[in-house]
Amino acid sequence: MKYLVHAMITSLKNGNKGNFLNITVNNTKILSDILKILEQEGYIRAYKQENNKMKILLKYFKGSGLIQEFKSISKSSRRIYATVPTLIKQQTNQGCFIISTNKGIMVDKKAISLNLGGEVLCKIN
Repeated sequence: MKYLVHAMITSLKNGNKGNFLNITVNNTKILSDILKILEQEGYIRAYKQENNKMKILLKYFKGSGLIQEFKSISKSSRRIYATVPTLIKQQTNQGCFIISTNKGIMVDKKAISLNLGGEVLCKIN
């Protein structure tokens, strides 16, 4: 399942570099949750679910994509978990971490406010 996350990250990076208006990825719950976070944080314009695919509308500012860096942290060969104190130390003003917790997928700020740790899926800024 995590390979779908990595494939989506690669598609988003390539779409930004190529100045595409939209890209299409597979429709899964984990990708839908991540895309909802990206939309709430303002990194993408919107996403639409169509049958078994999702169409992602990319967002640009002055000709360049808003997603400057999108990096997979936890991989299938090496899982990375973070506790609340670790998340607090790693917090930056630019970007955020997307965390998979037992309460669902969320950004690091929300996980800290709920006092939850979890698997660090990716970093975006």
